[in-house]
Amino acid sequence: MNWELLELVRQGALMFLLLLASVTIHEWAHAFVANRLGDPLPRAQGRLTLNPLAHIDTMGTLILPGILVLMPLIFGGQVFSLFGWGKPVPLSLGDPKTRRSQEIKIMLAGPAANLSIALIAACLGGLLSPWVPKIEEFFALVILLNSSLFLFNLLPIPPLDGARLMRHLFKMKEETYMQWSRYGFFVVLILLNFTPLRFVVNFIVQSLNVGFFSVMQLMSL
Repeated sequence: MNWELLELVRQGALMFLLLLASVTIHEWAHAFVANRLGDPLPRAQGRLTLNPLAHIDTMGTLILPGILVLMPLIFGGQVFSLFGWGKPVPLSLGDPKTRRSQEIKIMLAGPAANLSIALIAACLGGLLSPWVPKIEEFFALVILLNSSLFLFNLLPIPPLDGARLMRHLFKMKEETYMQWSRYGFFVVLILLNFTPLRFVVNFIVQSLNVGFFSVMQLMSL
């Protein structure tokens, strides 16, 4: 029996389940803030829920993460982290005067949720580590994944949150944004393999992780 292959499968399955949970909370946060701001559409569309089935995007939650999980199995290596996104939360904010600021708040809620997950994981990992062997390894994966999702979703590429934020900050026309969105997935794939960008992203993610791991160590004292 190939124990190394089984370990890769176990690691990949765990990372995928953590991704699914993190993306679900990310999209729920969008819907939650939209609902609090008076938009009834997310609730009416069934998005104000922690049921993952309501938030799965075929490309962003299944195909892209699936490729990233399978690559180590085919070419060797390890599954260090995954990227992905959920189905965009529909909005129907009515007041043109406040729509722009409200949509920015709604878009920021998703990445903020990922940072919150990482912080909670750091605190729980530190508190539980003296009593539960190797629990830090699990929470370290949660931190790594959500730090990556936080930064990944802020990239200005459709359908990521960063693109919608940039659209409002630069007052981009809806038609222009929709045309740009057609090529978003292909741009994501290209940039994921663009070494300078990967270096910058990895540096920022590792810097975030240092902070969260420091919190974990403090909580374990």
